[in-house]
Amino acid sequence: MRLKTDRLLIRDWRPAEDAEAAIAIYGTSEVTQWIGDQSTDNTIAAVQARLQRYCDRSSITPGLGCWAVTAQSIPIGTLLLVPLPGRDNRPSGRIEIGWH
Repeated sequence: MRLKTDRLLIRDWRPAEDAEAAIAIYGTSEVTQWIGDQSTDNTIAAVQARLQRYCDRSSITPGLGCWAVTAQSIPIGTLLLVPLPGRDNRPSGRIEIGWH
């Protein structure tokens, strides 16, 4: 995905290139307390693995996934569109919009 505004660019994550900047996001519990297992990623390798999972998720279903939000070419967050499970954990047909 690629979407550009006057201030921001939403694009695919680039694990090798973005990990150093993304550690400022995913290395802090203020962000990760709201994500999955709430673990922080404090090494470049751990952040690269996270970003690769986001890339993999985006390639499974076109139009759904996780993308980098950048300002002046620096990643400042993530935008996500993911299927929202129903009460029985089967697909609900609804989409969650999130950011971190």
